Amino acid sequence: TLFSRRDSRNILGVTSGSLDDPSLFKPDMHFWTASKQPWLMLDDGLPQYEGAPPA
Repeated sequence: TLFSRRDSRNILGVTSGSLDDPSLFKPDMHFWTASKQPWLMLDDGLPQYEGAPPA
């Protein structure tokens, strides 16, 4: 899937590998962190959600 949209919020998820230049876009949250690899450290100060972000 190249993108996903949530009806309850103005959120559009885009697969970064599908972009010509993903550096043009910055994340504003991390979600599904419960399944991240143990070595991945998310210490950028962005909100983190173990599952889907709240509606």
